[in-house]
Amino acid sequence: MRMQRGSGNRTGFTLVELLVVIAIIAILVALLLPAVQKAREAAQRASCTNNCKQLALGCLNFESANRMFPVGDYRNSGAPDAALGYATICWRAMILSYVEGTSAAAAYNTNADWCSDQNVTAIGFQVKTFLCPSTPFYPNRIDSTGMEGPLTAFGISTFATTGVIPGGATAATGAPGYCTDYFALNSVNDNVVNSWPQFFSPAMVAFAGAPANDNNSGLDFYLPATGVLTRGGNGQTKMSDITDGTSHTALFTESAGRPNEYGMGYQLWGTLNPGEGRWADPNGEMKIKGSNPNTVGTPQTVPPGLHDKKNLAADTCSMNCNNTNEPYSFHSSGCNFAFADGSVHFLSVNTPVWLLGQIATKAGSEPFQDGNIP
Repeated sequence: MRMQRGSGNRTGFTLVELLVVIAIIAILVALLLPAVQKAREAAQRASCTNNCKQLALGCLNFESANRMFPVGDYRNSGAPDAALGYATICWRAMILSYVEGTSAAAAYNTNADWCSDQNVTAIGFQVKTFLCPSTPFYPNRIDSTGMEGPLTAFGISTFATTGVIPGGATAATGAPGYCTDYFALNSVNDNVVNSWPQFFSPAMVAFAGAPANDNNSGLDFYLPATGVLTRGGNGQTKMSDITDGTSHTALFTESAGRPNEYGMGYQLWGTLNPGEGRWADPNGEMKIKGSNPNTVGTPQTVPPGLHDKKNLAADTCSMNCNNTNEPYSFHSSGCNFAFADGSVHFLSVNTPVWLLGQIATKAGSEPFQDGNIP
């Protein structure tokens, strides 16, 4: 009797079937990836908003305890000021104990210059509240570029290596330190006022038009219309000094990515020198100045950080133009701004630069003709 050969069942894919399955998976990944990236950015932006909220509350708690806001930055050649009791210091160092930076606060000597040997340990502490998670190299971004003040003793080996900016610390450049993405708003460039004088007080317009100004220096720090977190030796702001209203006056915003220098479209241009990225550095504060979108971002023809001074009216880019002392974030549609009432608002990149100029001043008597802050 002849045995019949069984046909059997197939147990594998053919090559064509395998290619079809791979193509389907690739299409599904392509469809899902934008949604995943959008969800991740939404979570990172929410975390950044929470950081700003905590820092704003830290400033308000400082004001409640001291009856004045912290100084934006103060420089007194390393010697403590008789009235303030501080040497060279910035607002972030002053609110450490209010923002879960207790280890850094315990190590920080407010009677010594921020970059003195006595504060080497303090600036080596990472305070994550000072960092936006959307920024590249988060959270291990360290500034090791040149800075003011000689140091004689520091240890580089104790710092993380991921995301460290090229360049080593020496006795001439100082110790490396962890960075921040949040900087005080404390002045307005006079080119902003010159371009839109109808939106600013007569005193600011008169000051901006003074012959001594070069249309790029900024309204210096002696007008009542400067920011809440003051610069220089102008004392500290009291709550009663904010005559424009705390809900209409910003304390700080993002200028993310330092000491790396970024332009429009998140182009990496190089490294700022000095980097001004350390959270303890008082030299990294900023102003509302606007940028010309036709020149910024093309470093081949315009050096990074320079504006088109021949066409001041074209300086309309209010944020995310470059991070050289301007509002800049890695949230593509705008920046977080923290206000003197403790609120945080995400302002669009389409916000007019003159409106940011109004928001940055505490006593400018601006009319807010653009309506309420979103």
